[in-house]
Amino acid sequence: MNDVRNNTLSWVLKAYRTFNLIWFSLGTLAILGLMTLIVWEFNFTNQDAIDNSALIVELLPTTIFSFIIWRMVSVKSKTTPSRIKSTMRIDLFFSLVVGFAMYMAFKKGFITDKPVPFYGSLIYYFIWSSYFNLSKRVLSYYGFNS
Repeated sequence: MNDVRNNTLSWVLKAYRTFNLIWFSLGTLAILGLMTLIVWEFNFTNQDAIDNSALIVELLPTTIFSFIIWRMVSVKSKTTPSRIKSTMRIDLFFSLVVGFAMYMAFKKGFITDKPVPFYGSLIYYFIWSSYFNLSKRVLSYYGFNS
């Protein structure tokens, strides 16, 4: 196998890294904003505080894993594509578990806001995991596909 690798990220990998940084930044701002609202209006009987707390829990997995993936993309190693794909799989799992828990809380009346559908998480996972499996750019940069 030819071990000549490209030394720069392709535009797609740069875009993917930027997308994860933006998602991390927006998620962090939203979580901090919601926490501020909870502190200012915190009352255990206040339904808004409960709904805001549920939204924080819903945002946490993807926000955390976006940061982890953002850091991983620039690491030039043969194991990086498979590590990114594994991290996306863990993110998907936590997003589905949290989404299901939030849906059950909504159905039982504990929260009033219906949780965000998980279809976006599934589409994100399948598109990007396919990219890391099949891309010649990934092979060129990392020297290995996932």
